[in-house]
Order: sequence, then C-alpha cells, then structure tokens
Amino acid sequence: MALYTVRIGLDCKFYRGPAGALASLEVKNVKELTLVLELTEEEATTREAEGWEMTEPILFRSSLEWTMNWKPSDTNFAAFKTAFFAKAAIALAALDGPGGEGLDADYKMFRFTRAEPKGIVTVSCLAKPVFVSRAPKWKS
Repeated sequence: MALYTVRIGLDCKFYRGPAGALASLEVKNVKELTLVLELTEEEATTREAEGWEMTEPILFRSSLEWTMNWKPSDTNFAAFKTAFFAKAAIALAALDGPGGEGLDADYKMFRFTRAEPKGIVTVSCLAKPVFVSRAPKWKS
C-alpha cells in the first residue's frame, strides 16, 4: 500500500514570464499563495425536475491571490507592479512543486494593495486569467 505524501506550501513553486509564453522565472518573494479554481453555473430547471432547481457547471474560473514582502528592488515585485499599472498581461504558473501540477496561463493584475502594519510591509496581489495568445492549461 502506497503512503500518502502531503504537500508543504514552502515546497510549491510560483513562476512568471512574458504573456504568450510559459511562465518560467521563479518567484520566491511569496508568503502565501492561493490558486482558486471554480466553475460558473447556469440554472437548468425544467418541469421534469419535479420542483427542484437544477444547476449545470459551465465555465472554469480561476484566480491567483498571494502576499509578498514590499520589496521594490526585487525584479518579480517590479514586474507585478508594472503589469498592474499598465493593465498588461503576464504569464503566471502556480505549481505544487518542481515540475509539479497547477495552472499556467496569461493573467492580468487586479489588486496590488500595500499593507503597512507594525511589522513587515507587504503587498496583496490578485490576478485573473486573460486571453493573449493561449488558453489556460492545467499542467500535470
């Protein structure tokens, strides 16, 4: 019987690159990252459902949310900030380890929010897929 191997967040990999290409530059200034995967839904009720509302999944939806230290000298930080203010696409991939599985797509930045607590200054980022020259692909 094979043992179940848990994944540790620190072992996951986050990459960026130019839009239209596979993300290949590793981003290490990441505190926490969440890959959100959802399905949109469409109401599909007919009379044959006998009073029950029926719903069908339609389109995949994704977003990436992460926090990083506020570090303007970091080239990845600068790339995210530039993409945000330019409303430009950037390739991103969030994988569960080296050569691992996850989504690789072209994204645009929708949040670049600086937090200034008593401790470390951070930035909270949100990116959503956009179509540049390739559709999002699940890497496995």
